[in-house]
Amino acid sequence: MRLGPKSLQTPSLLASKIPAIENLHDLLGFHGASLKEMDSFKDTAHLWRKSYKTSDGKAASDLLNWKEPLIQQQLTEAAEKFLDNDGNGERFWSANRAWIQDSDLQFPADRER
Repeated sequence: MRLGPKSLQTPSLLASKIPAIENLHDLLGFHGASLKEMDSFKDTAHLWRKSYKTSDGKAASDLLNWKEPLIQQQLTEAAEKFLDNDGNGERFWSANRAWIQDSDLQFPADRER
């Protein structure tokens, strides 16, 4: 599949359907985290998205067609590598983090989720 210029690519999901960052924080178990920890996660994820390249050299910010199986596979790969990069999985989702609640995801037990 050949894609045109980045400016002509559009996501397969409307921006209005993407959860707000606050909702994502809650879904990822950051509802009890301090503002400092939430900012740290946001900054780390932002830098990762800007610098990560897929195995075929595509920038993470170019993975727009979320319904396409190849893009889904590449996003899964990016998420897995994010967890392993600089200990992000342990840092943000360990059972020892100060803000953990009973229902929160825990790394590595919930890695596949």
